[in-house]
Amino acid sequence: MELNGALWNLYNQGRVPKLVALHKRLLARMPETGVVGRPLRRRQGALLDAVTAVLEHAGCPLRVREVQAAVEELYGERVPFSSVNEALSTQARGDGGRFRRVRYGTYEMAAR
Repeated sequence: MELNGALWNLYNQGRVPKLVALHKRLLARMPETGVVGRPLRRRQGALLDAVTAVLEHAGCPLRVREVQAAVEELYGERVPFSSVNEALSTQARGDGGRFRRVRYGTYEMAAR
C-alpha cells in the first residue's frame, strides 16, 4: 500500500491538537457516575398489593387520597392518584372483589 501524501495534509495537522484538547474538556464535564439509567418499573399488580396491604393495616374505610398517601409512604416515591383510584374502583366491582365501596371515594376491605 502506498501513502500518497494524505498524512501530510497541513490543514488537518493544525486541528488535531485542538480536537484532542476539546475531547479532554468534554470528558472532564461528564458526570462521574456515568450513564444514569431509569429505575425499573414495578411489576404488574404491585400497586394492587400495596393498596391491599394499606387497607388491611388500616382496618377501617379510607378515602382514595389517604390510600395514595400511605402507598407513597410505603414506596418512598410518588404514585399517581389515578392508578390508586383505578385499582380500588376495579376491585370493588362485583361480589368477588377485594374491596368494598362504602361511599363515594371511600373504600374498605371486602368481607371474605
